[in-house]
Formats: sequence, structure tokens, C-alpha cells
Amino acid sequence: LEIGVQNGGDLRMWRKYFGEQAKIIGIDIDPNCKMLEKEGFEIWIGDQADPVFWAEFCQKNPHLDIVLDDGGHT
Repeated sequence: LEIGVQNGGDLRMWRKYFGEQAKIIGIDIDPNCKMLEKEGFEIWIGDQADPVFWAEFCQKNPHLDIVLDDGGHT
């Protein structure tokens, strides 16, 4: 999981590193990031500060191996 995907550069890097079989999920607040789904990524649109968003996300994705937070920059 990568929080903060912007243009998808890091998602592509992780795909190359982990391989085609890896499930790579991205979260961003910008709805335009959904376009990255056509490259095989799962993209969620939401605010990382929203606990309701996280509740839904975690319910549907209970097991994550790696989480990278590149979103809030705080």
C-alpha cells in the first residue's frame, strides 16, 4: 500500500521491484489517480485523515505486508 500516489511513479517502481504478481494498492485524495487502475494498480480515492475512509479500507484490505506513507508530508 502506498498512501499518496500522485502520478504513479512510485507504484510503477514497486511493480518492477516486486513483480507482476504483487498486488499494489494506492491511496490518493485526487480522483484523477483512478486512471492508474488501467495499469493494473488498485486505487482508492480518499483522505488519509478520514477515519471513516480508513475503516472501509481496512475492512476490505485486512492484511497488508508493506505500508508506505507519502501522503500528508507532516
